[in-house]
Amino acid sequence: MSADLVEGEEYVLLLTAFEDGRHVLVDTTQGYYEVEGSSAVAREGDEVALSAESLAALDLTG
Repeated sequence: MSADLVEGEEYVLLLTAFEDGRHVLVDTTQGYYEVEGSSAVAREGDEVALSAESLAALDLTG
């Protein structure tokens, strides 16, 4: 899977890990968030929210 990412921008990626060491996006529409300032911004229509614990660990807001 791939996502429409822009070089130089910051993202939070949601990955699935495989036993062989590979990692892939969980989904190309809900598998990443753009970081804008101190916020993780979901794509339009993305209903999957990052947990409070994940946001805190990344020092971000939702």
